[in-house]
Amino acid sequence: MSTCRQFAVKAFLVVAVFGGILASAEEAQAPVPPEETWLGIDIFRASGNPRVTGKENFLLVGTFNLPPQPLDFASTDAVLTIDNWSVTIPAASWTNKGKSKQWKAKVGYVNAQIEYFVAGSSKCKYRFNATNQDLRNNWPSMPELPVRIQIGTVFDEWVIAEVDSSPSSVKLDSVGPSPRAVIDTVSIKSSPKLNKDGILVGMRLNLEGFDPAVNGLWMQFGSVAAEILPGELTDAMKGNVIRFKKDIFGVGKLSLMASTKTGKTTIALTNLEMPVIDNPMVMQFQATNLPGAFWRTKIWMSVNKPGTQYRY
Repeated sequence: MSTCRQFAVKAFLVVAVFGGILASAEEAQAPVPPEETWLGIDIFRASGNPRVTGKENFLLVGTFNLPPQPLDFASTDAVLTIDNWSVTIPAASWTNKGKSKQWKAKVGYVNAQIEYFVAGSSKCKYRFNATNQDLRNNWPSMPELPVRIQIGTVFDEWVIAEVDSSPSSVKLDSVGPSPRAVIDTVSIKSSPKLNKDGILVGMRLNLEGFDPAVNGLWMQFGSVAAEILPGELTDAMKGNVIRFKKDIFGVGKLSLMASTKTGKTTIALTNLEMPVIDNPMVMQFQATNLPGAFWRTKIWMSVNKPGTQYRY
């Protein structure tokens, strides 16, 4: 595959979908309502003896975004569906300790764990581990498995887990459908010094067909916007790695590092002056001239007591 290959999101794809509402490049500036709930996958793997039915296992780990709200798992059912396989975690099965926001449940050979509003942000984590399952007869859509999580009436999202498989194992290759952008982390520094604010965003990109000679990147985090024009990334690509820096007139400095193999991407905006930091914050991202590659989403961040650090 050439250097114009896709940014592929591999097995360690994390956190929440950076957007979820797709629009054409021409529609990127349209007033699309920001997406507030989405589902991401970090780890997905399965194994078993191909000669023994009903003895297969899987592990599914990831994150989802959910606006902060009262949420009592003791009165909330949850459902995980992977292709034709499904398990319901009844409300009565959930347990936690004290005021912990980490809930655990066991139903048959399935163990579930959900931690919500991590550190006060809208980021939530989940983990499902199942043993002694009949997966080969319940995953007919391989190698593209629809994964859906439902939590009461407040959350219902799905993604496509694209997997590599052998007779005895399944491993996550990427998460679709493509194009897709996924946020890992957001860290914002608010400094009392002039032009010393900063934004650091970790994300994963799955941009099949992205050509640095034709496509650019446009982003807006709250009130701060920046753009990498088509052609500017061409000379920044060395093998599978892109390293790029640019002064953004009237904004500050932009640096980007990305792997075209894994899709792991880090964007840093420094030397900013941000009089107000929105929380929740609307974040937008677009691969220009690439149809469907536009996302607009909203995240809630935790804030330290001095109000100088915002994190997701």
